[in-house]
Amino acid sequence: MSNYEPITSMELEKCHVILLRENLVENKMKEGVHIEVQDVSLIKHANKTITAGRSYAVLVSSSDFNSVSDDARKLSASPEFVERTVAKALLVHNTATKLVGNTYILVNRPAIPTRMFTCREEAIGWLEEKLKEQ
Repeated sequence: MSNYEPITSMELEKCHVILLRENLVENKMKEGVHIEVQDVSLIKHANKTITAGRSYAVLVSSSDFNSVSDDARKLSASPEFVERTVAKALLVHNTATKLVGNTYILVNRPAIPTRMFTCREEAIGWLEEKLKEQ
């Protein structure tokens, strides 16, 4: 998708943080990582840095195999953690990541609009709609 070539990116230990547009960030999880509370906090800080403090929507792209601790899911869903995040799309690729996504949405009940997708273009389209609503 030529419209979404990265503007800039940051590499963290467990995630690539990619600025696709001035207000659209992709958090691309690395293969086989387990995300803990401190990782979620580092990713959030990177998102705020890469967007220069602007409101933004985030596309979270799972790898084929990665996991998230219960506490990390709770933190990322909490109202205190939202700050400038407008919406979150979860891009999943297999049954395992769908289960993690479903747990996050149904059990942790994120404080911002959050949906799960298997198609990147649909996920980005939904995020763009949410950004326009702001």
